[in-house]
Amino acid sequence: VINLQAMDAARIDSCVGMLHMVWTAPLVILICMALLIVNLGYSALAGFACVIFIMMVLIKTVQVLMRRRASLNDFIDRRVDLIQETLQAIRLVKYLGWESSFLERLDKVRDEETAALQFYMTIRNVVTTLGQVLPVTAAMFAFLTWALTGHPISAAVVFSSMALFNCLRMPLNYLPVVLGLTSEGWASLLRIQGYLAAEEVEKVEVDPQMDEAVVVRDASFTWEQTMQTGDAPAPGAKAGGDQASRQPFQ
Repeated sequence: VINLQAMDAARIDSCVGMLHMVWTAPLVILICMALLIVNLGYSALAGFACVIFIMMVLIKTVQVLMRRRASLNDFIDRRVDLIQETLQAIRLVKYLGWESSFLERLDKVRDEETAALQFYMTIRNVVTTLGQVLPVTAAMFAFLTWALTGHPISAAVVFSSMALFNCLRMPLNYLPVVLGLTSEGWASLLRIQGYLAAEEVEKVEVDPQMDEAVVVRDASFTWEQTMQTGDAPAPGAKAGGDQASRQPFQ
């Protein structure tokens, strides 16, 4: 629940703020490419082919991001569960001297989480880098094709085409980021959906007319009791004041 509130809900919030870029960015790209074809002719198709190739790479990379995000969430859940387990039983851990054992388990889980996070961030940085270099690369291929096919390079063609390529810069730069946020938001949404769709805990019905609230038969209980100074120690317990002992209750 802590992870769902602190992390997954924040990812969904970040995703919703830029979600419409998923469909508006491709629309802007198509319009700009159509104008570039009018301006540069078939030479613009070289830049368009570069855009399609890199976008296909981005789509495959985003799919890998979604799978890595799901596995990374599992590592985070394991670490949080282990920390919560340790804190809840901290007194028992200190009594029995299990600090090193729990620290080793926590370090192992944290190392696995860090390795998965490093791989995930590497893939995400690759996606961002491809989005940054895509407009320049597409313009370079388009102008090379224009020049190699014997067309004259004039200021009107160059500046108008560069203006259109600059219009492609924002959607191409933001689209990989938005795709990454969308993959994270979708994975977080599925996690929250699974939690909300889980079966509810059955409520205990209370009958105020019953003679006993709780009835226990054939059971044994133990609890920790702090001995006061002057109290007689329990059978089998060491003598001494302020020492915890285990007292049976039948």
